[in-house]
Amino acid sequence: MYTSGLLTHSWDLAAATGQSPEWPADAVLTGVLGAMKQGLPADRPAEFPFDPAVAVPDDTPLIDQLAAWTGRSPAEWDRV
Repeated sequence: MYTSGLLTHSWDLAAATGQSPEWPADAVLTGVLGAMKQGLPADRPAEFPFDPAVAVPDDTPLIDQLAAWTGRSPAEWDRV
């Protein structure tokens, strides 16, 4: 969960500043995304501190899948 927080907020900073950093290997991102999907339900109660998950195609880069799972919308993706 901590790694997800670091990656997701790094994604936020990259999106806000128009940067395209190199993200960790897919093996790392797959594990982090899996942990988030296990710990953060798709059907979230209103009191959860995350927006609803955003549906994305299966071939979306893993870092963007993680961002989408935590409620970031594709409109924010013009940057990375």
